[in-house]
Amino acid sequence: MIFKNFLVCCFTAFTSITFAQNNTVTVSGTVTDSLQQPLTSVTLIAKPKQENFKTTYTISDSNGYYKLQLNNGLVYELNISYLGHNSIKNEVYFTENTIDYNFKLTSKNESLDEVVINYKYKPIEKNKNTITYNLKAFTNGNEFKMKEVLEKLPGVKVEDNVIKVQGKTVTKLMIEGKPFFDGSTKLAIENIPADVMDKIEIISDYKESELLRNLADNEDLALNVVLKEYKKDFYFGDIEAAVGFGLDEFYSLHPAIFKYSPKSNISFIGDINNYNKSSLNFGDLSKLVGGSSNLFKKNDLTNNLLNAASSNQERFESFTRFSALNFQHEVNKKLCISGYGIYSNNDIINKSLSAREYLSDNASVFETRNDFRDANDSSGILNLKLDYNPNVSQKWMYNINYLRNTNNFQQESLSSSETTGEFFTKANGMGDNFSQNLEGYLKIDDRHTMGVGLHHSSTNSNSTENWSSDTAFLQDFLPLMTATNYLIQQNGAVRSEKFNVLIKDYW
Repeated sequence: MIFKNFLVCCFTAFTSITFAQNNTVTVSGTVTDSLQQPLTSVTLIAKPKQENFKTTYTISDSNGYYKLQLNNGLVYELNISYLGHNSIKNEVYFTENTIDYNFKLTSKNESLDEVVINYKYKPIEKNKNTITYNLKAFTNGNEFKMKEVLEKLPGVKVEDNVIKVQGKTVTKLMIEGKPFFDGSTKLAIENIPADVMDKIEIISDYKESELLRNLADNEDLALNVVLKEYKKDFYFGDIEAAVGFGLDEFYSLHPAIFKYSPKSNISFIGDINNYNKSSLNFGDLSKLVGGSSNLFKKNDLTNNLLNAASSNQERFESFTRFSALNFQHEVNKKLCISGYGIYSNNDIINKSLSAREYLSDNASVFETRNDFRDANDSSGILNLKLDYNPNVSQKWMYNINYLRNTNNFQQESLSSSETTGEFFTKANGMGDNFSQNLEGYLKIDDRHTMGVGLHHSSTNSNSTENWSSDTAFLQDFLPLMTATNYLIQQNGAVRSEKFNVLIKDYW
């Protein structure tokens, strides 16, 4: 019987795999010119004629090779384009699983008496290290937020609020070339309205300036949002509100307001709800804490971050408050000031009632336990950055980052058993972390660039924990005397200072 079940499982798995494979068609080949020379960076776009299917695209490599993964049984409009060559536009239909399909592009040989600029709209454009998506080719106007737009772009995936392009993770997110909350992806894709975006630019090997472009550190993949022209000096955003009644009462208020202009911008995002929805996940907080640096690694503040990013859906009652403000101002062509402030507060109450039986060799003990837990955690992050570029051969950056945590925790356990009684736990703590970086880059000559960095960080934390009960506990570890009530208190304090000096020579 076990053998038969094994055969059935194997047959089912084989059938599923075969079915998945038959639904996919791999189309590959080479693109050459009239002299049979391979063409690099040719854009191939396969757009389904049927609705509700995703457009697929690829770009040929240095050998002219391309590969497309298409759906079996669909009719596609295939567009092949390359600068200075005649485009190819065909309707194709594939039924085999793997197909070789080669293309030959012919050069444009036209002689004009006058220059006429005839702009032809392209859904996807590639220029050196930048791929540009023209969004009106992929959207229909029903998208609400940025996340819905990204999910429709070929080659782009959003998984757990992480953006991936061709399998590579986007590490920096910008709007109009300016960092949005120091590159936070979750705040951007869940709050930027879809109707304000005109283009999406994917920039590989992104650097903040040309001076840093040839340096080896921090090879970022950046995503830049290009706003529509009438939104580049305008207020926009929305306010979401929801109320629920009945057995599961809830309320939520979520404002997202943005102001952009050529020299300055400001963004505000807020959240108030009673079902413990967190506006930031742990990954985004990790990027925000410690500030940005090209020379120094971020501090390890994992324990502090978990309090700000907690999202406990199992709760009796909760109250969540969140607010975030981001700003950037270009003082002049040489000096730019930017920063952000974030506040998060989570007040969560849990209650549980349990019946337990403890077994031993001689007898068993029954216990009815009533547990109550109240945790109130708040965190604040403040970041300020000055970016000074006196000339093309120098760049100086000063960054301040401050994190403050406050934690209050209280738990009560009431037991009805004969051997146990009341047990109370109360804990509170506070922590501060301050860090500052000063970085400078000087181009000595065409071959050498000098990087200088100074880093200082200070950490201060203290905590108090109290345990009380009317029954003796921990008697195997502590010399307790017989008493009516027992109380144990533990105090902790940590303080540290850290200084780093770093000099690098890039050549």
